[in-house]
Amino acid sequence: MKHQEPSAAMSIQSAAKYLSLSRSGIYRLINSGTLNRVKIGGRSVIRRADADALLGASHDSSVALTEPPLERGSVSGIFG
Repeated sequence: MKHQEPSAAMSIQSAAKYLSLSRSGIYRLINSGTLNRVKIGGRSVIRRADADALLGASHDSSVALTEPPLERGSVSGIFG
């Protein structure tokens, strides 16, 4: 079976698979500004270059790929 190179733009699901994350993990990275998305005709895509840059940044420094734990008494994670 031939290994297929990911295209220049990936769906959220494809980007999640490429980065070994869940879809919600991809959306957390997008919402935090850590990962850029491009809207094409109402569809969100992730540029492969941005995914590769994220992987490079996480290797070169301590980029958190998950959200930090909520502070005690905080409800922002639940309500917004």
